[in-house]
Amino acid sequence: MLIFFLQVHKEKFIHRARSLICEIYCMINRTVDLPNLAEKLELTEDEAEKWMVNMVRNASLSTTLDARIDSSGKQVNMSAPSKSALQDILEKTRDLTSRSTVLSNNLENLLSDQVHYVREKRIFNN
Repeated sequence: MLIFFLQVHKEKFIHRARSLICEIYCMINRTVDLPNLAEKLELTEDEAEKWMVNMVRNASLSTTLDARIDSSGKQVNMSAPSKSALQDILEKTRDLTSRSTVLSNNLENLLSDQVHYVREKRIFNN
């Protein structure tokens, strides 16, 4: 009886399951064979190719997807995800903050040493 009520969500469930399978498979493998992917998604090769074209076009994968579809070789070649500009800025800002802290500590130590040196020189001169 429960299956009867879940039939309404069948297509949505299958779509999301295929998306998840495709996403994980593409994250693991750099080169994806369309016949192999079609088998995993339970689609024909043509449907699998259309599926991947839509995935690349819509960029629905959680990572930045940069893929080339080779129809003649029946493969999808994934390139390594590149860092976004935001991630690059955050890393550089974090690096700048730590460098500034080190520089500030070194300057304080240098000034402290200089004050001790000047005091010692005055004591010996007097």
